[in-house]
Amino acid sequence: MKKWLKMTTAILSASIILAACGGDDAGSEDSKGTLKVGLNNWAENVAVSNMWKVVLEEEGYNVELNELDKTPVWTGIARGDLDVAPEVWLPITDEPLYEEYGEDVELHEI
Repeated sequence: MKKWLKMTTAILSASIILAACGGDDAGSEDSKGTLKVGLNNWAENVAVSNMWKVVLEEEGYNVELNELDKTPVWTGIARGDLDVAPEVWLPITDEPLYEEYGEDVELHEI
């Protein structure tokens, strides 16, 4: 049950974040822009990120997946080099990164 709740939370969080994201126009008149997704090499994170890639491309977005370690994902979001990371593990695993970059990122929890 916890894993289902965690996956649902990640998916819903990503949808809110992605709905609020802008992006650079990729040059296509049909394109709504490009979204840069930062993901870690965890089976669940890879699956969720690829699912969102398919859904968003069907809606007219260009989606760029960037597989990175945890710190570069947080740094990329904070600097604006990445638009979204679909999964954050708080309060334990990602707490040190949240303490470092928390003022420069937006977390959405549902």
